[in-house]
Amino acid sequence: TEFVEVTTLDAAGFSEPGERLHYDARDESPYEGVSYYRLVTTDFDGTLNLSQLVQVQYATADGWDFTAYPNPNGGEVLSLEARGAERGETLTLTVHDATGRKVLTHRYDHQPGTAERIDLQHRLPAGSYLLRVQRPNGEYQAKMLIVGGIRP
Repeated sequence: TEFVEVTTLDAAGFSEPGERLHYDARDESPYEGVSYYRLVTTDFDGTLNLSQLVQVQYATADGWDFTAYPNPNGGEVLSLEARGAERGETLTLTVHDATGRKVLTHRYDHQPGTAERIDLQHRLPAGSYLLRVQRPNGEYQAKMLIVGGIRP
């Protein structure tokens, strides 16, 4: 297994023991298939700390896409618009937290030109989430959702 640096973030500052910090980065050229990501932090004394591994499967799905809004989000409601999927096709949205744990699944029949409104019922605390929308044939698209203190 070989790890390749995706990016470096300058997040210099002090945090209290146990304080949760949030980081955001994007892999601009992901590998096709399964990849594993981890965060490496460096303390002021030079000590390195490694986060748990997070598994991400990336596949291209040409000809269709989706938009999720608002993003950033207040954790109450999410609207989803898919483009290029067939009318009546059952799409499945899954939401995964930063550890890769599935926190929400929502299935719906796609209607072109309309947005699917999803009540999140305040189930998503502040943080970064992976949204994955899958078609019945297994093709999927994935995007990040940031949930913060804003209200849509």
